[in-house]
Formats: sequence, structure tokens, C-alpha cells
Amino acid sequence: MLTKSHMELADQWDRAMSKLDLQEDHIVVIEICMMMGTTLLNAIFHARGIREEAIDQNHTVRPDIPPEVVAKITPDVREIMDDLFYIEENRKLHCRGMYPDVLERDLPEWDPPVVDKCVAKIRKMQAFTKAVLAE
Repeated sequence: MLTKSHMELADQWDRAMSKLDLQEDHIVVIEICMMMGTTLLNAIFHARGIREEAIDQNHTVRPDIPPEVVAKITPDVREIMDDLFYIEENRKLHCRGMYPDVLERDLPEWDPPVVDKCVAKIRKMQAFTKAVLAE
């Protein structure tokens, strides 16, 4: 996908999220944070020349990132990837009820600060992406 298309999609995700109550709709908010985060990561990868526009990540670790691409990931981009990984892990837990080594799905008791942290990480990713596109 083209960088411009990623940014248009991220804006659509952001507009959708703005209509939600962060706590009441926390499952949807976390899902949107993950989708928007992946979209922003792809825009960053393309803008920085880390990955060509023909290849997109679905998650921070999928598809696998070849060693020659990993070598192009700068510490600031790695930090953004770590932020997205936090969102991905909380999506697994709070939206899908998936725990390590557990076969049965079970949503945990809701922890309200999680959604605030996910949104803060997305806002950081948005600001970083904007700065990267201005380089």
C-alpha cells in the first residue's frame, strides 16, 4: 500500500475512534489502536525506506522481517515498534482472551488504565509518523 493510502486509512481509524467512549468501548478502541498502529508503522517503514511499499506488516512480527530489513530499523523506529507491540499484546489479552500457554479463551477483568496507555502510544506514533513524513 502507498504511504499516502496508509495515512488516509489511519485518519479514518482516528475519526472512528473519536466517536467512542474510551472506557465503555475499550475493546473496540484497543482494536482500532492496533489497526491504526500497524497502518502508521507501514507508513514509517515506507517513508524511511525500511520496506518497499509493496510489502506491509500485519503486526510488528508478521510477516517475519528479514535480517537485511531489521538492519535498517533505527532505535527511534524500534521504540515505536515496541509501543505497537504493547498494543498488540493487550489486544490479545483484552479483546481475544488469549494468554500464553492457555487453550481456552477467557477475557480478564478489565483494567481501565490499559486503554489510556494504548491511546497514548497511538498518539505518540501519530506524532512520530508526521515527523518522519516531514523529513
